[in-house]
Amino acid sequence: MFQNLMNYLQAPGGGRLRLIIFKEKYHKARREMEIIESILIADDGRVFPIVNGIPRMLPTSLVDNIRFCEKYSDELKEYNISFSSQDIERFKKANDQVKSRFEFQWRTWGRAKRIYGMDQNEYKVHIYEHRLQKPIPDEFFRGKVYFEGGCGHGMVSQIMSPLCKEYIGLDIGVGIDIARWRSRKLPNVNLIQGDILDLPIKEKSMDFVFSTGVIHHTPDTLQAFRNLARLPKIGGHLMVWVYPKGGFWWEYTNRFARFFTTRMPPKLLYLASYAMIPILYVVPAYAENRPGKNSAKELTQSIYDWLSPAIQTHHTPQELARWFRKAGYGNIEQMVVKTGAIAQRLRCVDSALNS
Repeated sequence: MFQNLMNYLQAPGGGRLRLIIFKEKYHKARREMEIIESILIADDGRVFPIVNGIPRMLPTSLVDNIRFCEKYSDELKEYNISFSSQDIERFKKANDQVKSRFEFQWRTWGRAKRIYGMDQNEYKVHIYEHRLQKPIPDEFFRGKVYFEGGCGHGMVSQIMSPLCKEYIGLDIGVGIDIARWRSRKLPNVNLIQGDILDLPIKEKSMDFVFSTGVIHHTPDTLQAFRNLARLPKIGGHLMVWVYPKGGFWWEYTNRFARFFTTRMPPKLLYLASYAMIPILYVVPAYAENRPGKNSAKELTQSIYDWLSPAIQTHHTPQELARWFRKAGYGNIEQMVVKTGAIAQRLRCVDSALNS
């Protein structure tokens, strides 16, 4: 984490943060000190650790990083640290299954040169050209602060670092450490482990917010969208893609299959995905992951990604457009793929009115 991230951070739910630095390291590309191990203290007394250069801003973050707490036990004694067991249990109940499935995915595929069958250049073309009615030129991102909600594997950080002023990525799982590995030498990348439903990012602080294939895996897709929609400045942009809603038989078959696959251990589902590769001849992946083009392991990622998380909602283009309009967005451009759009924030909408 670089010091400038404090300009954009807030405590989850709102409120200021105080930074206490324990360990720093000189970052050659950035030419300044990088914060490696520290704590962030909220106005209400909550404490969030910074571990491996990443602010960990979940209710479970101190519990999940017990070695950090042991290492700095003397320093932490002066702060009246308390755990809300109710908040921890609520968070785990809502997120543990999806979180663990994606953590397995990024441990298995996250360090590969190809993600969803695409290398870095192919991935860039896929999200900014093939998916859009009007491709976004590189010049559009110059001088902009770019936020990705659900950065997962971190490949977008590699794509955006040379194009934008600052890239900030957030993910709920320890896959954020894979993103850290990918971006460790980049001079303008900050990463956060956090929850889109309880964002630790200040409202109206971003120029461009990007989230593709993410919010439909949260316990409340609409609320996740609303939270992301509050981040761009007036005049800024939001780009979102969610899974499209299919016909009756598609939805029925999908629910039936996933009733079993979401209950399988991740390792078993991964192995079973090899046997399901022929399905991709009949039902192409949304990503450009194709039999004959990609390896068997690359193909299994798309299958595992679809069948593993218990939470998966499907939506219509009209529904997504309505979300944008209610959140104060205009100039809505639908993507070539269903249920995706990019839009510009034209006004602020009171959260109470947007419920």
